Amino acid sequence: MNWSVHYSLEDAKESVENQLEMTKSRKSGKILSEEIVDVEFENVPTKAKKVIYDFTGLTGALAGMSGGKTLTIYYVAEKVRENYMSCVMSFWNNDEINPETKLPPLLEKVMKLK
Repeated sequence: MNWSVHYSLEDAKESVENQLEMTKSRKSGKILSEEIVDVEFENVPTKAKKVIYDFTGLTGALAGMSGGKTLTIYYVAEKVRENYMSCVMSFWNNDEINPETKLPPLLEKVMKLK
């Protein structure tokens, strides 16, 4: 999980876009899917970019040894608690996921899927 406080919402949005571009440029894997989803982040309705990232090559083999293969990543920028926040949250496909929230325990503390 990666949190940052910004001077403006535009700056927060630019930050998550830059982090997404870094993910896309990595040679250790590829993006399987990318979509905008409705979420409630820190009790504020907003949108998040949801990305499924698949590791390939040696990194994929090492991740696979622990049972992990893909990461689900959420990129969020919003005004919460009187601050402009950017947040990138992720979890492995083999993490313990709450079947009701479809999120792991740490993410469900700050976000709800709509």
